[in-house]
Amino acid sequence: MRKISRRLFLTVLLSACTSLRPTRRAATPSPFATFAPLPTDIDRRSYSLLPTLTDEPAAQDATPLPINVVFSENNASCQTPVTAPTPAPIPPVGGVDETTGRNVMGMVQVLDHHSYRLAVSGLVDQPLSLTYDELRCLPKMTEKVTTTCYNFQATATWSGVLISEVLKKAGVRAGAKKLVQVGADGITSSVPLEMALDGHNFLAYEMRGEPLPVLFGFPLRSIFIGVAGQYSVKWLTSLEVA
Repeated sequence: MRKISRRLFLTVLLSACTSLRPTRRAATPSPFATFAPLPTDIDRRSYSLLPTLTDEPAAQDATPLPINVVFSENNASCQTPVTAPTPAPIPPVGGVDETTGRNVMGMVQVLDHHSYRLAVSGLVDQPLSLTYDELRCLPKMTEKVTTTCYNFQATATWSGVLISEVLKKAGVRAGAKKLVQVGADGITSSVPLEMALDGHNFLAYEMRGEPLPVLFGFPLRSIFIGVAGQYSVKWLTSLEVA
């Protein structure tokens, strides 16, 4: 049997990751469903057979959840100092983090949230350099998201700020077509601007009501719902409108 290189294996594995809306309410078809299709050798129906790790008990009633919960006022809790999470032992890529039970993907970065800045540049009226606390003081949203990868699935509640809120603060210029994300690990991911502005997609700084674990993107990561997980960048450092 021909040997498959580790790089090729990881590329296939990463491209199979998908963030999905919670299954306990009817899913709304995503306008970006065909933007990043899963590999054709994966049966989408098999996802229902995968083990699920959840941070909250299943709902006992059939009341649909809202797509997200957004507070119109500024997030008052942003004035509370945050203690950086203690880095957990780093498992092999695709391995399980014992503290959360979630599979770890990517080259883990350790960033200082006190000196952290998110740069917003490109076709904007006002380039930004946002601190961790400035991001936390923007209107906060919370959503429960199920992430599915090639052979594992996990559900968690994430909180952060809508990407549209950040871009509104910068002022997107006419003619802009895409948003380029860059992570501290060197990962770059581009998405259509309309996708970035969609009200489902956000920049998360909390998971399960606590600061993001280092292994999963602290201090900030993007989350895109309904497309391959490779478009969600951990340890996010910049957004460029192009």
